[in-house]
Amino acid sequence: MPFRTARIDVDRRFFSFALFGVLAFGADVLFFYLVGSAVDIPWLQKVAGFVAGVSTTYLLNSAYTFQAPLSPQHYGLYVLSQMGGMAVNLLVFLLVHGSVHTLVALVLATLVGLVVNFLGARRVLSGSIGQGARVRRLLSRGQ
Repeated sequence: MPFRTARIDVDRRFFSFALFGVLAFGADVLFFYLVGSAVDIPWLQKVAGFVAGVSTTYLLNSAYTFQAPLSPQHYGLYVLSQMGGMAVNLLVFLLVHGSVHTLVALVLATLVGLVVNFLGARRVLSGSIGQGARVRRLLSRGQ
């Protein structure tokens, strides 16, 4: 029975993570256009949107999905993990774009990126595995 409980918890966390990703997309778009109303520099707009989106998912996933404490160390590792997912997303898109319809390539890249981002976030924010456990031990020594 412990396996079933662990699976349900992962399913709940994955759904929560995906839902918060949708909310973060809203923050990304909002900040993209807010910055765009002040300056017409597309790359700056995109960076502002990304920071808003990743910060939104960090706050929500820390509090609800993984019940992890907020810290600058977690935030930095979280941003790096999500940038890794963004790179995988782009790589998958570039690999399949020429052989399938663009929409299929976008969906496939997004789904693979979602899984990679979830695994990265879980590794950083979960106290039971990987880097998250190391960060928690380091933070608890400092208190």
